[in-house]
Amino acid sequence: MAFRHFPPETVKFLSDLVKNNNKDWFEANRSRYENYVLAPAKAFVEEIGPRLKKISPGIIYEPKVDRSIFRLYRDARRYRGKAPFKTHLGIMFWEGGGRLESSCYYLHIEPPFYSVGVGMPMFTPEVLFEFRKTVTEPKGAKELAAILKTAEKEHWQIFGDKLKKEPKGFTPVKGMEDLLLFKSLYLSDETPINKDFYKDDFTDAVFSVFEKMRPYHKWLASVAEKARADELARKEIK
Repeated sequence: MAFRHFPPETVKFLSDLVKNNNKDWFEANRSRYENYVLAPAKAFVEEIGPRLKKISPGIIYEPKVDRSIFRLYRDARRYRGKAPFKTHLGIMFWEGGGRLESSCYYLHIEPPFYSVGVGMPMFTPEVLFEFRKTVTEPKGAKELAAILKTAEKEHWQIFGDKLKKEPKGFTPVKGMEDLLLFKSLYLSDETPINKDFYKDDFTDAVFSVFEKMRPYHKWLASVAEKARADELARKEIK
């Protein structure tokens, strides 16, 4: 049977985890995680992945933990002293190189909200340099400005760290100086988890947002691809 929506038990498990974020509780409730979080997450990836490939042929998806599905465990080395588990479900579909170094389509479920997004939460140094090059060219700047205008019109959230001053060595396009301040950039459409979350057209609703956000994914994937090509060229010269 094709995936239609996440069950109420998914939301219940994540909500309970907030109140019981420890290893003993998780082990006692591991079957809930496997049956109501991991299993539907895999089904969602398998359902929407092929549809995404039709609009973004380079998309990569794998219904596995540490591939399309983010692990629930926090890295104890990086998050020493913090609760051991994330209290959200993260699912991604990426295009290009490493999954965390590429533009991606993203679903984030964290009760009482879920969000659908596109972009890169963190630019690598190579992507950041190429991003800045692109927005100092009229064509690239105009394309991104149009995308952000659409985002505002759709009431999507525009996330990303920004500098206070323009970075040295780059000349912004007149009237679009703000674009050069971004250090990262992604779009997100956040929605309360309500009765619509459990409707059979949930996958269609998510795909519809992904489709609307596709222009930014395409734009950023191109920037990341140029960054990878430049990096490979530099390595070959060495």
